[in-house]
Amino acid sequence: MRPRQSCKNFFGALVLKGEKMREQEPIKIDKGFHISSKLDSEEDVKKLVRMGIKRVVFFGGMPQMQIAESEETWLKRQGIELFLVPVPDNFFKKVESLMAVLGKIGNPRKKPCLLHCFTGVSSQFFAQAYLISRGHTFEIAQNKVKNALQASHSLFTKFQPEENAALLDLENHYQKLFSKRFRRRGFAAIAGKITARTPKARQPRIFRK
Repeated sequence: MRPRQSCKNFFGALVLKGEKMREQEPIKIDKGFHISSKLDSEEDVKKLVRMGIKRVVFFGGMPQMQIAESEETWLKRQGIELFLVPVPDNFFKKVESLMAVLGKIGNPRKKPCLLHCFTGVSSQFFAQAYLISRGHTFEIAQNKVKNALQASHSLFTKFQPEENAALLDLENHYQKLFSKRFRRRGFAAIAGKITARTPKARQPRIFRK
């Protein structure tokens, strides 16, 4: 994971030398969940083994996917599963692309996961998206990622308004989803208590089977 002179991330933002993620080791964002730039050698993969990483999700455009063969070989040799997720340049505009990446992360608390792109910058975007999918607000997710990067002496990328808008839309999506699930589970829990403690003849009609 060597520093590079400069390159463009998927948002078109210029990443200058010294303005990319720290290369020594992946950055912990949440329990079991880390982000980084691409893996450059099998030594990088051995670090993941020592950290207990069990899954790697590599997302990017097709050119980036074509260079993943070496990484796939290293990970397989070390017993770590790899998921390659091709995404378009404007992936933040497509909910399907966001969900395609988030869906591969799984449950890092049970199976620790490393998420990375080529430069490590777009991984910051998905780190925020992941935290939002866990129930955090956009503001809390952004601050949590920012604090994790600063603690690792890495630069936090300030995304453009349209990228932030995509994260806010994602927050709204999950808030509705969580609210819907809560209502369902809350109703089911109440119904379960009533049917368990009340004779069937005295149960409200909606709870009778």
